[in-house]
Parts: sequence; C-alpha cells; structure tokens
Amino acid sequence: MTTRRIINVQPFTFPYSPFSSISVVNCFFLWVCTRKSEQLNAQKKD
Repeated sequence: MTTRRIINVQPFTFPYSPFSSISVVNCFFLWVCTRKSEQLNAQKKD
C-alpha cells in the first residue's frame, strides 16, 4: 500500500522522473516550450 501511494504521488513531486506516469505531459510541455522559443526567434528576425 505504501509503495503504491508513493508511486501515485511521485509524478507530481518529481515530474521529470523517468518512471513518471505523466511523461506524456512532460513531452507536451517540452513541445510547447520549443514552439514558444521558435516564435520568439521568428519575431527577432522581423
């Protein structure tokens, strides 16, 4: 029971842990960051 509770809590405490169950959310977050940086770079060129 205790180990299961830790696994359920860990993704929120350590969102970048490799065994996190919300790795998909992390990938989406990284994608949004890259998109924002690309938009900033495009604005600088103008």
